[in-house]
Amino acid sequence: MSRYHLPIPQFEHDSTVVEATLAYGFDHVAGYFYQIYATDEAIPVESKDSSFDGLSRGEMLERFDALKVVLPDAHRSAIALDLPF
Repeated sequence: MSRYHLPIPQFEHDSTVVEATLAYGFDHVAGYFYQIYATDEAIPVESKDSSFDGLSRGEMLERFDALKVVLPDAHRSAIALDLPF
């Protein structure tokens, strides 16, 4: 399993813009996944994975682009090529 964290400086949550954290990675059970945590909240405000939610790799990368999060090139390539990272 891999799990990485990146900041999201501006994330809309409950009609306000807050700082958030993006957790993402690959797990042998859940597949590719991501979770968004708003500051000071223990439960993710958004959570998706490829095994249980049907998240495709393309949808995952599109969501990251919409959040304006810059992934390391190696991670973006691994996701695009369907490789664990």
